[in-house]
Amino acid sequence: INQANSMVTGVLHDSLKRSLNVLPSAISFGALRQGSSNDIIVTIKNEDMVGQRITIKPVTDKRILVKQEEYGMIAPGMIKKVIVTIRVSDDE
Repeated sequence: INQANSMVTGVLHDSLKRSLNVLPSAISFGALRQGSSNDIIVTIKNEDMVGQRITIKPVTDKRILVKQEEYGMIAPGMIKKVIVTIRVSDDE
């Protein structure tokens, strides 16, 4: 519920009236344990009246993996999830 409220509040206070709302807008994994794999889910909501598509560009850092949970069009009012994973090897 809090996430939904954040989306609505973000749209009301956005002077640009963006058509896609990305939450969270910044990711902080904090302290990571060696040998661990850590995930954060980013939600992308289509706030426009027209369907939208997103493209995830490849990340050059091999420790970071970004992938969509589902592919295809984001219909108006719908949400897509993007999973950001960071892997910390034992030898770092």
